[in-house]
Amino acid sequence: MNQRGFTLWELLVAMLVVGIVLGFGVPNFMAFSRNSEMAAAVNSFVSTLHFSRSEAVKRQVPITLCGTTTPLVAAPACDGGSGGFFAFTDLNDTDGDGLPDGNGAFDGGDQILVQRDRPAAAINTSVAPATASSVTYRPDGFIDTTLNPLGQILYCDERGNVTGPGGDSVARVVLIARTGRPQLRRDTASVAAAATATGGTCP
Repeated sequence: MNQRGFTLWELLVAMLVVGIVLGFGVPNFMAFSRNSEMAAAVNSFVSTLHFSRSEAVKRQVPITLCGTTTPLVAAPACDGGSGGFFAFTDLNDTDGDGLPDGNGAFDGGDQILVQRDRPAAAINTSVAPATASSVTYRPDGFIDTTLNPLGQILYCDERGNVTGPGGDSVARVVLIARTGRPQLRRDTASVAAAATATGGTCP
């Protein structure tokens, strides 16, 4: 019985086709993966802002969302962190009237509501004001402006402020209005402005 295998020419053609497919497919897959990681990181933060605001109104107590380098431990440090964050009931009575006013710090008696780890290592975050590490929602849903709240957060990876699919930047900016509502900005001009405001690096 005759047996027939591949000729060298057929094998070379097959390898060429595979190489072309991989040449187009791998970069697209990497870009898709990076975009997914960026979207997941930003959506996690924005959804927690919405949750914190709604919980402050529902519970009628201040709720603080704080950046931290130790987001998953039992008592995270409210130190600004590097992308990790947690939200908690801020029950301190700062004016002595018997009602919780919040002090923007995680203290004894406060209850953790949400804990989120920092995003993928390739994603960097920077904030403005640079001295801010948290945002506290009052029971009316507005931001407590006496506690030096976060105003904007820049999310950027090694691609920098470049245009991605749809004409938007691959980087992201989250703006937190005084009314408490977060807004997402994806245009390159807003990203550039946020990089300047936060002192962040977004090459």
